[in-house]
Amino acid sequence: MSDVSDCETLEIMCPACQTTTTKTVAWLKKHDRIRCSCGVVIPLTPRTFDHEIAKTSQAVDQLRRVIDKSSTH
Repeated sequence: MSDVSDCETLEIMCPACQTTTTKTVAWLKKHDRIRCSCGVVIPLTPRTFDHEIAKTSQAVDQLRRVIDKSSTH
């Protein structure tokens, strides 16, 4: 059975046109770059995922606040 995390999707934002492309983790593991529809080649480095990491961090913080709030009532 495949690792569930491989099915998760991440959005990659083009630094040139700000278009986002969604790919699965499995796809991203197999490739070292992605070509945007505008023609720009985006190297897949840890920095490429800064936007997704920030979004995930914000979601976790929000979830913690909800849990903390509900546990005090």
